[in-house]
Amino acid sequence: LLNCKFSSCHGVVQPVRMAVRNRQEFVKQILKLQSTPEFVRNVCVMAHVDHGKTTLADSLISANGIISQKMVGTLRYMDSLPEEQQRGITMKSSSISLFYRNEHDSFLINLVDSPGHVDFSGELCAAAVLCDGAVVVIDVIEGVCPQTSASLRLAWKEGLKPCLVLNKIDRLFVEYRMSPMDAYRRLVQVLEQANAVAGELFVSREIEKEDFLSRRRRSMSRSSLRKSESGDEMLYFIPETGNVVFASALDNWGFRLVDFARFWSKRLHTDEELLLQALWGDYYIDSKTKLPVFGASDKGKSPLFVMMILNNLSAIYDSMIINVEKGRIEKILNSLQLDVMSKEFTKSDSRQRLQIVMSRWLPLAESVLAMVCEWLPSPKDLDNDRIERIMCGDRFAHCDCLEPKARAMKALFKQCSMEASCATTVFISKMIAVEQDLLRGKNKFMMPNSIECNYWLQAAEQRSCCEVDSFHPDIDEITDQMAASTNQCVFLGFARIFTGNLCSGDVLHWIPDYAMVQSGNATFREITIGQLYVMMGREFEAVQQVCAGNLVCIGGVQDLVARTATLSTDLNCPPLCDSGFYAKPIVQVSVEPKNTRDLPALIRGLKMLNLADGCVQALVEDSGEHVLTAVGEIHLHRCIKDLCDRFAKGIDLIVSDPVVPFNETIVSPVTLGMDSANETMTASTTTTSSTTTITTSTQSEKVDRSITVTTAGRTVTIVAEAVPLPEPIQQILEENEPLIAMIDPVTNRIDVTGNTAGRLASIRDGFDNIREELLDVCSNLGKQWSNIVQRLWAFGPRRAVVNLLLNDIDDYHRPNFFDILLDQHFDSRTMHTNFNCPI
Repeated sequence: LLNCKFSSCHGVVQPVRMAVRNRQEFVKQILKLQSTPEFVRNVCVMAHVDHGKTTLADSLISANGIISQKMVGTLRYMDSLPEEQQRGITMKSSSISLFYRNEHDSFLINLVDSPGHVDFSGELCAAAVLCDGAVVVIDVIEGVCPQTSASLRLAWKEGLKPCLVLNKIDRLFVEYRMSPMDAYRRLVQVLEQANAVAGELFVSREIEKEDFLSRRRRSMSRSSLRKSESGDEMLYFIPETGNVVFASALDNWGFRLVDFARFWSKRLHTDEELLLQALWGDYYIDSKTKLPVFGASDKGKSPLFVMMILNNLSAIYDSMIINVEKGRIEKILNSLQLDVMSKEFTKSDSRQRLQIVMSRWLPLAESVLAMVCEWLPSPKDLDNDRIERIMCGDRFAHCDCLEPKARAMKALFKQCSMEASCATTVFISKMIAVEQDLLRGKNKFMMPNSIECNYWLQAAEQRSCCEVDSFHPDIDEITDQMAASTNQCVFLGFARIFTGNLCSGDVLHWIPDYAMVQSGNATFREITIGQLYVMMGREFEAVQQVCAGNLVCIGGVQDLVARTATLSTDLNCPPLCDSGFYAKPIVQVSVEPKNTRDLPALIRGLKMLNLADGCVQALVEDSGEHVLTAVGEIHLHRCIKDLCDRFAKGIDLIVSDPVVPFNETIVSPVTLGMDSANETMTASTTTTSSTTTITTSTQSEKVDRSITVTTAGRTVTIVAEAVPLPEPIQQILEENEPLIAMIDPVTNRIDVTGNTAGRLASIRDGFDNIREELLDVCSNLGKQWSNIVQRLWAFGPRRAVVNLLLNDIDDYHRPNFFDILLDQHFDSRTMHTNFNCPI
């Protein structure tokens, strides 16, 4: 590094800072780019908790001039709740619109920062449904963690195209004092972990698409499967393609391989594409040919990534953080050709000086935003699977199952049509509780100490004339009613427009979902759209109109929308997707007011909390007790705080101690008490051996695990026994839980109400696949489970579908579950007459 002249690896860096000087011009630029969906990117930032999502967002926001660069990592601009700032974790999803300009075009990036804590997984799901791509952030020290895997699974399930940011590389040099070679090995390891998760998801999707016969042929040829898994086609995050950024969000730097390939190709007079393919992997530069050659480890040489990149980064951190040497710092500044003001440098500590140098040499925002714009799809580039997931909502249906008029809307979704004749279709993924003052112009688009953002205040006096007065005359009345009914809190719907244009004052139809149609409580209702807002982190910008392909916050919809909703001007529109990937609430407390006169206010507050949080459950027990159920301890604490400070403010509450319900199990205590070594050993054994062991143990102990019930007239005796299900059967039932829940537990039939003929056929195909899967796995589980399909009478109830009711009487033959379900001409009344009538 000290022996060569460097410039920014991005060539001539064009600042992505916004060239706007007031709020009106800012809104105009947003609206201008919103009308060109090919230049719009809807992106969700996903990661495990504390892996650096919000710090990364701060860096991107600072590049747009909204906050000062000095505040990156400390401000946490997207975390607007006091609880988020105190705990240092994100609890609510929030979005912000950013500008990016490359050499040719300008882009509008709707960036959604989502929580990484499992307690707030519902917020992550609400964000993922509205986006088309995901930026997955991984701490290179901690590697792939549980929520990282969960985020990748969610992105895969929703059809989002992911890209990767390997964050906190600075920790390798500063905290762990790794050598460049050790740091490289760690980066390779983390990347392999991420690709292993992606490869597993790829294989599972391909298996789901195949029929039973294909799966059986696959099981007889394991070698071919292993071969395909080891190929490059299974790797999803490949640095050479440009979908991986190496970064330190705290120090505000990042790069892709293409950045260094561009620089070194000019210095070495080598083809840029050839060098790009060799920068990651076991390659070195041949001293004679000056070309990349494979086999660096065999030759005892350092890979190009170490020699050309990590050695330089290590030298900078060593001279500016670990062993500070003023002379070396000056040489680095000269070699990087950076014009750093002396006053800025002398008044900063060593970390701040490093951040100044690195952010100017390898600006993080430039790398990440370029990756987002090049790699992630626009609203007009969605693939067929993503569109069908949006329109059909689950993996058991496709657009062919919809009515012809609804099916015709698929082309409009794919085109992201904005024509005047096109129906407007909107999906609301969650409701947001916002203080009324934030929507009335009392907020300022800056933080108190952000000197760099003063120009946002230049047009503050003109704001009132561009926010409310020019909109629909009923909007003020709607907003006032909302504020009065919610104790100064306004509920906005966080939504995406898939087709058409949405304007304040438009009248749309609320489309009921399939569950409501089946229950008979569905009616198509009209809803008047209130004020529209563009969310800017903790701020909201009022706009008149938003085009298809963009995110928007909608006022005036809280009376009809319960968490999620589909709105459309076309009554033929199907109910759009709801992720349903939420963590289930399990921690319960009872709440009651100290003064009984405050009970109505408490009930109203619980209803608002239930509306504002997609994962909380507020209900009334049969005893009249009001129960609040949350996902975890942190989630529960925040819900109670919101209830006390916002939705039931001024009421003294009595909150009970948390209670976590436990369920009984019939799994062997030995299985539950295994240590990690035993778990590994057990996993390597077959399920047949496990089943045999349980049976032998039961027989040797001569324990009768059955229960006998006799009717009052002693004419009928029923004997039932509960036994644990083998794990392969459990897995099949868990994967198909949404499908099994559609069955009427009394008749064992599908409720045809609200389902089209095509959708019913798709559901039956799903159950046919379940039958084939059960036949496939049970053939290897021993005699006890070999004929499970012929003996199956029913699945468990909707809240416990991972249970089976089996006929265990050899000479008592009755039609099994699949005979009844899949035979469309089967008459259950005839069946009962033929088998159970007296002779």
